[in-house]
Amino acid sequence: MLADTGRIPSWLRTAAVVAAVVLFVGLVGYFLTAAGRSDTVELDQWGLHDHRDAVYYPVQSVFDGHDPYDTAAHLDRYPVLQQFPAYTPAFLVMNVPFALLPLSLSAFVYAMVLLVVIGALIVLALREARVAPQPWLVAGIAALLVASRPVSHNLLVANNGLIFALLTTVTVYWWQRRGHAAGTSLALAGGKPQFGAPLALLMAVRRNRRPWRRTIQLSLALSVPLLTLFIWWDGGLASFIDVIDANLAYEI
Repeated sequence: MLADTGRIPSWLRTAAVVAAVVLFVGLVGYFLTAAGRSDTVELDQWGLHDHRDAVYYPVQSVFDGHDPYDTAAHLDRYPVLQQFPAYTPAFLVMNVPFALLPLSLSAFVYAMVLLVVIGALIVLALREARVAPQPWLVAGIAALLVASRPVSHNLLVANNGLIFALLTTVTVYWWQRRGHAAGTSLALAGGKPQFGAPLALLMAVRRNRRPWRRTIQLSLALSVPLLTLFIWWDGGLASFIDVIDANLAYEI
């Protein structure tokens, strides 16, 4: 049974909603402005450059028939500040929908998705704490999170960490209850090894083994086809390994 929050004073509920609305309007205005400048490469620009550098142009590179892990060639071809990190090919597949849009629109949509992700994380956390996720409560917590430095930084640069935090939470939350959903989220979390690897180790000690079939099947389906293409484009497995070594060794 979920705890009731009906005894909270009405003024506090109103304040939470007002704070959330003010921050939401401000963020939407920022997103619209920053999205319009996404094609401007400046080291001192906040913009939404993580979306541009780690999401949009790496997928565009695949569309153009190039290996995005090839750092030197990738930096030469596209207006980005940094190389495509050594994420798995599953990460590229996850972000195909965003690469189908024009850059500015894609950046804005991606940033709005991050706001939805924050709301989803709050709802899951409240349910785990057995607290009813009432709209005013979700809005108030969201306002506090957005006002914090870690979350505001993620939003200002459109960092994908929030998405992988949600995938991690879903995996842990549903591992014993909804095996297919947990297995899918773990496979997607593997797109960013910094999240996927430790999460996989944690799940390996859990008793329920059923989600692993889904994880393995989906991971192979997402990664093997692109890996095959990259090896072909790079001229063989040895050349592909050299490309990955150069990517890992690159420093901005």
